[in-house]
Amino acid sequence: KKDISKEYIVVRLLKDIPTFVGVDGRNYTLAKEDVAVLSTVNAKALINRKAAIQIMVKR
Repeated sequence: KKDISKEYIVVRLLKDIPTFVGVDGRNYTLAKEDVAVLSTVNAKALINRKAAIQIMVKR
């Protein structure tokens, strides 16, 4: 199995986000309190803008 933990991050949204196109080419429409698995690039951008926080998932 491929380990996607380096390519994707689980985040919880802190505010509504307008629809955007992710680096994977998909359209994302996210609202406050949504939990999403996003590419690391997109997730870190939202985290840096204080629009999301990372959720640690235990295996």
